[in-house]
Amino acid sequence: MNKFIFLSAIVISGFIEISCSKATRFTQDEITYYKNNIQEYDNTLKNYNINNTNQCLIKTEKCAVNIAESILLDNYGNSILKQRPFKIILINNYWIIEGTFYTIPFVARAGGVAKIIIDKRDGRIIKMIHGK
Repeated sequence: MNKFIFLSAIVISGFIEISCSKATRFTQDEITYYKNNIQEYDNTLKNYNINNTNQCLIKTEKCAVNIAESILLDNYGNSILKQRPFKIILINNYWIIEGTFYTIPFVARAGGVAKIIIDKRDGRIIKMIHGK
């Protein structure tokens, strides 16, 4: 009986590892989508005056993720912690941070992940949603 439990635990952890290991990077389709739509944010912010366009408040991925996680936790609660590690990419002047959707084989799960777009120059939240 103990061997069965041990082998079951190894198999389940292997499934979890497989489903989790591929989720920490944006796919090429996701990158293309964001690149095509990031212009929308630039167009809506034309009238926003940034004193020095070379200024960069949020310089690193680590800083961007820390800010995003803090804001997402405050708005959506502790379920955000289950979405670690976050996928992150910098497109133009915008950090795009998205939670990871984990699936466990043979277990249905509904819902989506948190997504947030932050202007790296001044830290403004451009967009924040939680869903599919």
